[in-house]
Amino acid sequence: MVWRATKKVGFGVRGKFVAAWYCYDPGNAGPASTAATPAIYKDNVRKDCLVDGVDQCYLEIALKAHNAYRAKHKEGQALIGYIEASKRIQAGLDAAGSSFDGSIRDSETDRTFENCAENVYEAPSASTADLEATRKTAIAVDTWYDGQQWYDYATGKPRDLLDVNKVKLSNQFANVVWAATTKVGFGVKGKWVVAWYCDAKATPAETSASLQNIGVVCRRGGMNTCLNDVALNAHNAARRHHNTPPLALDETIAKELQLQMDEKTDLLWKGVIDLCEGEATTATNVKGKYLCPYTTGNTATTQAQKDAIKAINKRCMDNVFEMKDETKLNELVTKSVATDSWYAGKTEFNYLNGEPMAWNEKARYAKYQDFTRMMWKKATKVGFGVRGKFVIARYCDDNMSYVTGKNLPQQYAWPFYPWPLRPAADPLVATSKFIGYPTIKKNVGGLCMKDVPADTSAGYGYNACYNAEALLAHNNARARLEGYVPLELDLDMAKTIQALVEVDGFSGSISSTQRGIYGKCGENVFGATDLSKLSDVYLTDLATNTWFEGRTVYDFAAGRPNAGSNAADTAKMEQFQKMVWKGATKVAFGVKDRYVVAWYCVGGDYTNPLESRANIGKLCDTTGYDGCYNELALAAHNQKRNHHETADLALDADAARAIQLNMNKNGFAGLMPKPTERNAAFSKCNEAVYYDPTKAN
Repeated sequence: MVWRATKKVGFGVRGKFVAAWYCYDPGNAGPASTAATPAIYKDNVRKDCLVDGVDQCYLEIALKAHNAYRAKHKEGQALIGYIEASKRIQAGLDAAGSSFDGSIRDSETDRTFENCAENVYEAPSASTADLEATRKTAIAVDTWYDGQQWYDYATGKPRDLLDVNKVKLSNQFANVVWAATTKVGFGVKGKWVVAWYCDAKATPAETSASLQNIGVVCRRGGMNTCLNDVALNAHNAARRHHNTPPLALDETIAKELQLQMDEKTDLLWKGVIDLCEGEATTATNVKGKYLCPYTTGNTATTQAQKDAIKAINKRCMDNVFEMKDETKLNELVTKSVATDSWYAGKTEFNYLNGEPMAWNEKARYAKYQDFTRMMWKKATKVGFGVRGKFVIARYCDDNMSYVTGKNLPQQYAWPFYPWPLRPAADPLVATSKFIGYPTIKKNVGGLCMKDVPADTSAGYGYNACYNAEALLAHNNARARLEGYVPLELDLDMAKTIQALVEVDGFSGSISSTQRGIYGKCGENVFGATDLSKLSDVYLTDLATNTWFEGRTVYDFAAGRPNAGSNAADTAKMEQFQKMVWKGATKVAFGVKDRYVVAWYCVGGDYTNPLESRANIGKLCDTTGYDGCYNELALAAHNQKRNHHETADLALDADAARAIQLNMNKNGFAGLMPKPTERNAAFSKCNEAVYYDPTKAN
């Protein structure tokens, strides 16, 4: 009866019987045909659009189009369908019939919708093609949004206030994207479409209201740039608290994720995306959340591009956030509510062993998972998507550090066990498929930011992890110079530096005025240039080693740059001078993204050769052994030998190098190799080892 391919019908009637024949053109399969597949049925039998007086098909089309446009704007939250308004509009259209004049008004007794803004669309003609487009496409919404060309983002007003039609077009655009609006209803009949925008009526004539409710366009190039900026900054701020390297935004990931979310037409979608949607399960490509490549193919035009997308995203995992309060959907883009919710799971992570704090409560275990995903150290790239009340973050790890086997069953969503199954009872432990909690612990850093006040306007605390590691690296470097003085950490100074580097837009420059009481301290600033290796800034001594390289352009005897040095060499030398200056006894560090800032108190006149020679001892280990100590010990030995009328010893540099090589091995605790294990040249040498019990190492 409703078969779309049917073109003609004939009826017969006799007594209590009626018969109908439905005829279609040759080549079109009918429902009784053996060629009628489920796909053909789906195409020819469409759902009933008119439900309880509302055209549900058009509601879905228009609502999706509205939210796609609103998602482009910074303040734009998703609208929800307003069924009661839709009923009222449709009833008004039906009652007016051919006499409809473009406006539906509430009755004097029913003023429910009087504060709703209204958009009206009229098709160019009553032709079949125009009527089809009006009802079955989003041409009305597209037309209203096109009014954007007559809206001035800078002033919040129409571009031409003297042209009534252009003002109308600008206002129609404003109605579509007005941030405070939360619900919309539609009616469609013939060549007319009417939309009512409710809960907060657009007032585009008020400049301040327009500027507040019509945000800049965020949806560019297939991704929501506003969301990605806000969420990326919030993620990296949280990761800094754990001395975890910052994530880099990957636009390919963000665009593919947003495309997947946009393709979800189900109004009851729950925010779950299977990364293997549309792919068959095979022995080498297990269908399962997080562990498989997702392929929509929509942004890939060649097989090579599709394969590249697969290669990227089979190493990814997702966090999903659902906004429960639908009156605050705009905060999904303008605020870090999703990131804050995931980060709140830090209280469910046991930093001692990497395990969840509670196995027996599903909600708490889910928070543990969310936190672990966003803090995973070896995840280097991220992309974010938003649709309706959901935000999804996709974290990607090129090294696949979260699995020991690629073909894990679907329930093992990386890198966790499904609640409530405990690892001790799981067969994957026996087969070494689970990465283990020590690995999880290693990839989720402990809380490094200390003394962080509740109100960040009062400061940001300091990064205890980085300060401790950098202090050790600095003192190890200073120990390579004769007569070095170890540095001590100044926590108040560390807090001051961190507060300065946390300022938005920090680019490595701090004025002497900003330093305040630390204005006379020496300062070094390091900025990583390879943004693909930001983890080195946090997890290695990259900054310290870079500054110490300045020794190669420093003339220790003269206390100035080597002959022939240029300005760049001089700047490099001064970095070295500041970090080894004997007069500096206090140090502190601040770190953010690609920058490290160090202050040394007190500083000196690094351009004064006399002062420089007094504060920088000679380098002791230029040839693989500590020349200063060998010189000191050799003199002491010979002085004692002279007391016994014994000839002086000569320094054997090769022996010194061989000894130092063994002592520099990891885990050295005083045990030297046996004579038979030494190089043959030293197998006949006697040995003495001294141990100072008062020192930690």
